[in-house]
Amino acid sequence: MQRRRSALFLKVSRWLPLPAGRTSRLLNFSTLAADTGITRNTAKVWISVLQASYLLFLLRPPPVRFSRRLIEMPKLNFYDVGLVSWLLGIRTEEQMETHPLRGSIFKTMVIAEMLYGGEESYVHKGILVRGWREIDTLFP
Repeated sequence: MQRRRSALFLKVSRWLPLPAGRTSRLLNFSTLAADTGITRNTAKVWISVLQASYLLFLLRPPPVRFSRRLIEMPKLNFYDVGLVSWLLGIRTEEQMETHPLRGSIFKTMVIAEMLYGGEESYVHKGILVRGWREIDTLFP
């Protein structure tokens, strides 16, 4: 029993940096699972556990389809960019300045700060239109 727990802990600890590397990006459970060697359903369960723990949230597209060009996948965002930085191995300001995901981390920080500030109506839905036009937040 102890070996099974240790093996599960190792899998989870190897898996956790993967969602952090996909912060503020479209969530694809299949690629997330394939990168770690777990099943797609296991990845869904682990993401739901992280959501229930308030470590991350999904920015979902609007429920109303007003265009056929909309991509209906949620975007993965973390509440704490310090945790994202730690999981990605960023320890200093110099590393953050040169890290390839600094733009995604910044977008995550802005959206999380809007949620912390009580601006939930502003962070309505994430929209991505085919052809690389992207809207992260909608302001009423």
